[in-house]
Amino acid sequence: MKSFLSFLCSLSSLFAVAKNVIDTHYVSMDDGVKLFTMVSVPEKGKKMPVIVIRTPYAPTDDRGVAKLHKRYRKTPQYGYAMVIQHCRGTGKSEGVFVPYVDEKADGLKCLEWVRKQDFYNGEIYLSGSSYAASVHGAYLNVPQPDIKGIFWAVQDTERYNIIYRNGFMRLKLHAGWYVNIYKKKSVKRRKKAAKFETFPLAGITQKIFGEKAVDFEEALLHPDRNDPFWKSPGNGGGEFSDSLVNSQIPVMFVGSWHDVYVSGMFDIWRKLTPEHRKKSVFIITPFEHAYMRRRKGIHPSLYSKGGTPAEFLPGKAMHYQWFDHLRGGILPEQIKKGEISRYVLFGGKWVTSPEMGINTVQQKFYLNSKRSLSTSPESAGAISYDYDPRKPAVFKGGCDGVFGGVEVQDAPNSRSDIISFVTDKFEKDMVLNGEAKVRLHVSSSAPDTCFYVRLSIVKSDKAALGLRNEIDSICRTNPEFKANGEAVIDFTFAPHHFKVAKGEALRLDVSSSCFPYYQLHSNFKGNQALQKDTQLARNTIITGKSFISIPFEK
Repeated sequence: MKSFLSFLCSLSSLFAVAKNVIDTHYVSMDDGVKLFTMVSVPEKGKKMPVIVIRTPYAPTDDRGVAKLHKRYRKTPQYGYAMVIQHCRGTGKSEGVFVPYVDEKADGLKCLEWVRKQDFYNGEIYLSGSSYAASVHGAYLNVPQPDIKGIFWAVQDTERYNIIYRNGFMRLKLHAGWYVNIYKKKSVKRRKKAAKFETFPLAGITQKIFGEKAVDFEEALLHPDRNDPFWKSPGNGGGEFSDSLVNSQIPVMFVGSWHDVYVSGMFDIWRKLTPEHRKKSVFIITPFEHAYMRRRKGIHPSLYSKGGTPAEFLPGKAMHYQWFDHLRGGILPEQIKKGEISRYVLFGGKWVTSPEMGINTVQQKFYLNSKRSLSTSPESAGAISYDYDPRKPAVFKGGCDGVFGGVEVQDAPNSRSDIISFVTDKFEKDMVLNGEAKVRLHVSSSAPDTCFYVRLSIVKSDKAALGLRNEIDSICRTNPEFKANGEAVIDFTFAPHHFKVAKGEALRLDVSSSCFPYYQLHSNFKGNQALQKDTQLARNTIITGKSFISIPFEK
């Protein structure tokens, strides 16, 4: 009898899913361009809360759209209407797609259209990840009382952070993505194998697209994050800047330890007012930009004990659980508002606390001349190498700054311009919790150059997994530097939480390039995108004085 009742329940659930009704519309924007918009409702004739998704990652052919409709017909929606709109110039929508440019006006028009529909009950919930989150950020600085909650995954709100890191364009993040998506439907010929090691980099869009991409070229002229350009509307992204912070709308943030935007998401979380944070949550998975799943081909230790959101929040998709809670439901007990819930990498568990780095102590490891990381500094020494921008160092995996995530690294000191420093094997388990920091004392024969640092964990089988990285130039923080002088560069890695087991070690690689992930430095002063030539630099790490500081749990 019990099994028969279960069968009836499952059958009724199937019928409930089958009731989803799909309608399609072409919604007119202010300039007359029509955007393809799909509406999926569990049942016609009822008013219900509306989830809005706007995306450029949509099928352009009828067959692809039909598959999408079929999936939504069978997907439980738990009493919500779904509005999914293809961004202009993508999918089945009309117009020309230039990243970010039209999202504010188009998004506001989309919401205006939603409010006129019979199913709209006065509540709107925004959901999106990556660029599909950014589109919502474009109009959150406009007060809209009927937006009751936001699900925001793997994205930043600061345009500068999306394009640059400390003055270096994120080539494999912004530039590589841009080449594939700019005027997605209208520019048919493009050189996908763009050679971003070109000097000067300015003007490269003419070679790639056969026309000048104004927004990309303009960004090349503003590598300084303090430039007022980055707070201006339009190409500078001013309408996106701090939009989540200013909105005061409850947000479920979902990031990943090795996502390209994890650092920016922590920045947003820190900026929230105490009141705003108390009604929001922050979840961090152990993965990458695809924050819901493991990537194949990764070292087996990385996710050996799980970490998927489905294990942490079983049942409904995360955005439904969040929106249900905002409508009066109860959050799962493992989620606490105002706190950061995250997976301890290699630790096999989820933890929750108001901040990272609680109850930790800083442990310094000095870079020594024998290429070791030691708790005791030696007398000042030096390790020098030649950096040639025409023959840049190549690393595997983007760690957390660009696409690519975690990869097994090459052997230590794999090139003459990559200097590897390694700790002794740990004598007991230790857990890093928070922000590790590196201070390099350096010198260079060039008037300016850059240094790149990468932190890896060395597993018991000697496989080194890259987890964190940073890049900076001497003159960005030492503007008075002159060739052959000494300078100090401070790096702060994005927060992390991972276990170093007994018998494992940590490794710090130092170089002056990380291609094709970051823009190359010419070894001349000035805006690197405008440099027409390069020169060889003799770069020096001053050992004994340089160190990495790691927050270990007590």
